[in-house]
Amino acid sequence: MILMMKIIQFLILLIILLSYTLLIARPVILTTGDLGRHLKNGEIIVKEFFVPNTNLFTYTNGKFPYINHNWGFGVISYFLQKSIGLTGLHIIFIILPLLTFLVFFHISWSYSNFYLASWISILILPLLASRPHIRPEIFSNLFSGIFLWILINYRFKKIPIGYLIILPAIQLFWVNLHIYFYFGLIIVTVFTFEAFISHISGKDEINYFRNLCFILLISFFVSFVNPSGVNGFLYPLKIFNNYGFSIDENTSALTRNNLTNLISDTYFILALIIFLISTGLIFLKKTMHQKNIIFPLLVIGFMTAIMSLNSIRNFAIFGFLMIVILSINIKILLSLEKTKIKKWVLISQIIITVILISFYLLSIANKTKISITPKPTDKEGAEFFLRNNIQGPIFNDFDIGGYLIYYLYPKHKLFIDNRPEAFPAAFFKETYIPMLENDQKWQSELKKNNFNTIFFYRLNRTEPAITFLINRINDPEWEVVFVNEYTIIFLKKNNLNKKIIDKYHVQKDVTLIYGSSIKNNEGTFN
Repeated sequence: MILMMKIIQFLILLIILLSYTLLIARPVILTTGDLGRHLKNGEIIVKEFFVPNTNLFTYTNGKFPYINHNWGFGVISYFLQKSIGLTGLHIIFIILPLLTFLVFFHISWSYSNFYLASWISILILPLLASRPHIRPEIFSNLFSGIFLWILINYRFKKIPIGYLIILPAIQLFWVNLHIYFYFGLIIVTVFTFEAFISHISGKDEINYFRNLCFILLISFFVSFVNPSGVNGFLYPLKIFNNYGFSIDENTSALTRNNLTNLISDTYFILALIIFLISTGLIFLKKTMHQKNIIFPLLVIGFMTAIMSLNSIRNFAIFGFLMIVILSINIKILLSLEKTKIKKWVLISQIIITVILISFYLLSIANKTKISITPKPTDKEGAEFFLRNNIQGPIFNDFDIGGYLIYYLYPKHKLFIDNRPEAFPAAFFKETYIPMLENDQKWQSELKKNNFNTIFFYRLNRTEPAITFLINRINDPEWEVVFVNEYTIIFLKKNNLNKKIIDKYHVQKDVTLIYGSSIKNNEGTFN
C-alpha cells in the first residue's frame, strides 16, 4: 500500500512538472525580448573585462550613465550560449524554473501534505508560466525559494545552523544578477523580526534571534559587492526615477486590456481571493496559536500580492509563494472542520484537478509554439540586413532594440533600445514618442540624423508605432525591402540603396502592418 501511494505521488508530480514544462517551452525569439542585449552585454564584459556603465549601444545617448544591475546574468548567458548554443541555453532556463517549483513544492509538502501541495500547484501553474522567456528574474525566483526553504526549516529546527551561511553566499551572486536581490534581504528581515518578537515574548531562545541578525548583517554588507557599490545597492529604490517609457510588464492586471493575458490575470485574481479569504478565516477563527502558521510567509505573501497588483512581472514569484501559503492555510482550516467537510473538500480537489489538467492539455495541444529551439524566422530580418550590407543610420523602435544589439552591434549602433532606464526620460517624451506620432517631428529628426534605414518590430501594436508605420507606408521617400513575421525594413530612396530597392522592393499597403499573407523576394509567410 505504501509503495502504491508513493507511485501515485510520483506520477502526480511528474504530470505537474510535464504540464509546467510544456507551458514554458516556447521558442527563443530575440525580436522583442531582452536576451539579445544580455548576451551582447555578457560578451563585452568577458572580452573587454569591464562592466559597461554608459549606453554603448546607441548613437543618440551613448554617454548616458546607468547602473548595469544584471551584468552577471549576461555573463552566465553568454558562456552558456557559447558552450551549448541557444537551444542548450533555453534548456537550462527551462530546468531552472522546474527546480524552483520543486523547492517551493517541497516546502508546501513538508508543512501541509502532498495532495494539498499538488492541488494548489495545479491551480497556480498559469501564474508560474506567465513569463516563460529567458530572463534574470528566473534566478530571483529560485533564490527566493532557497531562502525560504532554509529559513523555514531552521525555524522549525529541521536543519542545523550551518545552512544559514548559504544565504549571504547566494546574496553575493544575487546582487549581480537581478534587481530583485533586495527580496533576499526582505525575507531574512521578516524572519529576524519574527524571531525578535518571539524572543521578547519568551517563546524562543536568544540564540535563534542572534543567529538571524548575524546572517542579515552579512547579507546586507555583501549586497554592496557589485560594480556600482552603494549606487548599485540603492538602485532598486531609484530605477523608476528616470523612466520615460511605459512597458507592459510594469502594468497592473487590473488596468491592462489584453485578451492574450486573460488567463494569467484571471488566475492571479483567483489565487489572490483564496489567499485573502483563507488568511482572513485563520484570524477570525483565532487559530494564531497553531505552530504551523508561518507569519513571515503571510507577510511576504501580502507584499508580493501588492507588488503583483502593481506590476504583472511579479506574478511568478507570487504564484510560487502561494503554493506554500495556500497549502498551509487550507490545512490549518481543514484541521478545524468535521470529517464530512474534509471529504467534500477532497472531492472538489479531484474535480478541479481533472478540469485544470484537461484544460492545460487542451491549451497545450492548440498551441503550435511549443519548442526548445530558436524560431528560424526570428533571425531573417537581421540576416537580410547584414547580407545586403545595408547602411545606417538606423531608426528603430523600442521593442526591437535588444534584437538589433545582438545582431548588429558594434558595426551599427541604434537610435533606441529596450531599456527605459538607460535613456533620459525626456528623450522618450520629447523625441522618440513625438517622432512616431507627429510627422513634422519625424521630418525634423530625419534632417538632423539623416536616417538611411528604418528597422521595426512589425507586430508593435502601440498606437504611436502603428501611426508611424502607416505614415511610412504612405511616404514616397521610403521603400519596404524586407518584411516577415516579426520585422519590417524600410530604405530611404537614394543612390546608396537603389540596387537593393530594385531587387527587393515590396508593394506597400497596410497588410504589411496588420498581417495577411505577404510575399516578397525573400518568400511568403502568413
